[in-house]
Amino acid sequence: MAMTDSMVLITGDTHLGNNSTDFLPYFDPQYRPAYEEFLETAALAAKIQAQRLAAAANSKGGDAMSIMAAAPGHMLDMLVDRNEDGSVPYSREYITANQKLRRETLAKLGVDRFDESEFMTVLGEDDPELRLKMLEYDGTVGQVLFPQIGFLLSSVGPELLWAGIRAYNRFAAEFAGSHPERFAATFMVDLADIDKACEEARFAADNGMRGGAYVAGGRPHGLPAFCEPYYDRFFDTLEELNLPFNMHGAFGMTESGGWISGTGAATFNQVWIHYMNMTKGGPLMHFLSGGVLERHPKLKLVIAETGGLYWAKEVLDALDEIYDANDMRASISQRPMNMHMVKHFKDLPRKPSDYFRTNVYVQGHNALRDWKALNAVGIDNVI
Repeated sequence: MAMTDSMVLITGDTHLGNNSTDFLPYFDPQYRPAYEEFLETAALAAKIQAQRLAAAANSKGGDAMSIMAAAPGHMLDMLVDRNEDGSVPYSREYITANQKLRRETLAKLGVDRFDESEFMTVLGEDDPELRLKMLEYDGTVGQVLFPQIGFLLSSVGPELLWAGIRAYNRFAAEFAGSHPERFAATFMVDLADIDKACEEARFAADNGMRGGAYVAGGRPHGLPAFCEPYYDRFFDTLEELNLPFNMHGAFGMTESGGWISGTGAATFNQVWIHYMNMTKGGPLMHFLSGGVLERHPKLKLVIAETGGLYWAKEVLDALDEIYDANDMRASISQRPMNMHMVKHFKDLPRKPSDYFRTNVYVQGHNALRDWKALNAVGIDNVI
C-alpha cells in the first residue's frame, strides 16, 4: 500500500450498555419494577464482591488485573470505593492518570462532562453524538456494537430475560440508528425459544441492526449442540435477512465449562477466556464439522474477543486431519461424546477449512502470536 492510499479503520468489537439504568425506559411497563429490583440486587452483590476483592488484593499488595478478571465489567466503577483504611483496589496513580486523560480528551472534543466514577466505561456509552466524536478523534470510521449486559441478563428467568433482551435491542437500535452508516449494532436473542429468536431477528433487520445475532449469556445448559437441526429455523432466518451469527468473548463457556470460583479463580478465569482453545474451538467445530454451514451456505459466522486468532489454524488443521482420515472418523464416531458431531461430519462434501474460508471471520488482536498466524489463518477471514 502506498503512503498516499487511504485506509478505512472500523472497530470490529466495542460495547454498548455499561450503564444498565439506560434501558429502563425501553422495557415494557409491566417489567420495569422487576428490572429496577433486579438492578438494586445486582448492584448490592457487585459492591459486596468488590469489597471482598479489594480486601484480598490489598492483603497481597494489590493485584489489579485479578480484580478486573473476576469483577463484572458493567460494575467495575464500584471498585473505586475506598476501603475503611483508605486503600483502593486500583492504585490511586492509575485512577488519577485515567481520569486526567479522560478530562483532557473530553476537553479536546469540546465536551463539558466528566464523571469520576466512570473510569472504566466507554466514553459515549449512552450518547451516540459523543461516541461519534470519539470515533473521529481516534481516526476510525465506524463501530460494531456488542451488548455489555448479556451476561448480566443471563442470570434471570426466561420471561424477564426476554423482557431485558427486547429492552436492550430497542435501546441499541435507537442508538445505532442515529448514525446507521457509522454504527452496526448486534442484537440479543435467547435460543431456548426459536420462535421468539426469529421474531427478534426480523425486528433487528427492520431496524437496521446489521451487526447480527448475539446469544445472551452464551448457549444455555440443556440445549442441543449447534450442529443439531434444532437451530436450523433460526439460521434460515439469519440467511434470509443477511445477518451474521456472532460468537463473542466467553461464548461457549456453558459448552465446555471453565468458570471456577474460590482461591485463584480470578487468574484462572482470565487465562481460560484468553488462552484456552476449548471455549473458542468448541462451538466453532460444531459449525465447521457438524454440517451447519453445509445446510446454511449463506450464513456468516463471526468470532470476536476470544484472545486473538492464533488458535484458529490449529483447530482447522486438526479438523481437516480427521476429515481426511476415514478410518479415524469411523473410530471417533463410536465414542458417545462425539456422536452428536461426527454423525454430520463424516458425510460433508467439503473440508472444515473450506467452510471456514467462505463463511467464518475471526477477530485478531495486536499481539505477536496473531501477527505470526495471520497468513496461516487467512487475511480475508480476519477482522
